[in-house]
Parts: sequence; C-alpha cells; structure tokens
Amino acid sequence: MVGGSGERKTLRLVARYADACNLLGGLDGPEITRKLDVLREHCEREKRDYDEIEKTTVLVLDPSADEPGGVLERLRVLHEHGFTAVYVTVLAGDPFAALDLLGTHVIPETSAWR
Repeated sequence: MVGGSGERKTLRLVARYADACNLLGGLDGPEITRKLDVLREHCEREKRDYDEIEKTTVLVLDPSADEPGGVLERLRVLHEHGFTAVYVTVLAGDPFAALDLLGTHVIPETSAWR
C-alpha cells in the first residue's frame, strides 16, 4: 500500500508498484474524481489494470460535530467511487461517542452496501 495523494509522484508509484493506495482523507466528490482519474491515467501509461488496485482512505470523525446523515453521505460518495475500505480516526470529541455513532448508525447502513 502506498499512502498519499500527490498526483505526479505518489499516484504514479501506486500505478507502478502498489496493490492498494490510501488517498488522504477530507477529499470531496470532485477532488476524489480528479485524483482517481489521475491514477487511471498513470495506470494506462504503466499498462496496469486500474481496477486491481484497492482504494482506501481515512475518515476523520468528530462525534460532537458530525451527524449520522453527513457521515453516511461522505461514505456513500467514497463507496460510489470504488473505495473498499475507510479507516476512521477520531481527533476531537469523545471516542466512545464515535463508536456509538458508527455502531448505531453507520455500520448497520453500510454493511448492506456491495
């Protein structure tokens, strides 16, 4: 796995060597599309199958500010772009509240996504 989102070096290294990439979190829909398009272009130049590279990212969760619907929408966008794993980190707020948010609202919804 190669982590980062630099378009000239990092994504080129992903296309050449990686089985998986972890794009930096906080990307919105248009930026995700652009980064994945760049990765696709690098894969074409490397004669690599873009779809064989697992796409992951990090979701920064603040349970005191994030609503379940907003978290689900962010995850839905990532899912629709082909991300297969999202690593969650809690940088602010109560980590137990984050677990409650994930266990009560997020996991039941996203576990049905295929």
